[in-house]
Amino acid sequence: MLDLLSNFRDHVYWEKATDAIDASTALVLSSETNAGELCEAAKKGSLYARQQALRRLNQLSGDEAKEGMLSCTADSSKAIQKLLAELLPAHTDWAPEYIGLLKSKKAPQRILAAQVLGKMGAVGTAALQEALETAEELGYPVLLRPSYVIGGQNM
Repeated sequence: MLDLLSNFRDHVYWEKATDAIDASTALVLSSETNAGELCEAAKKGSLYARQQALRRLNQLSGDEAKEGMLSCTADSSKAIQKLLAELLPAHTDWAPEYIGLLKSKKAPQRILAAQVLGKMGAVGTAALQEALETAEELGYPVLLRPSYVIGGQNM
């Protein structure tokens, strides 16, 4: 009798879990889903639903999409962190937010911010004027460092 009740309980739990996963995935895949709903789906739901929500948010523009994607940076899932590391470097205008993540108390956010900022690109220049023009094109913040210094002295 106990085995029968245990199997019934497991079956009911499994049905509820699959219904929740299917609902979050259906919400994300719906063409009528707005940015706010995608933000919620990116934070909750199955891994697949969160990945799809982030991909859809990446295609949108505006503060709500930006807020939704950046709110997922604290997610410690390796798959989500990998996806964000691929998607976020394209948004160079969000650089100030990435720098803010470097100061976060949460390790996943700091690691992700370092990865994203590292992928955003580097440009080498030989003259100061050329460096200033490049910095203006790239947008700030910009890191300047000498290309050759003996022993790191006088930096």
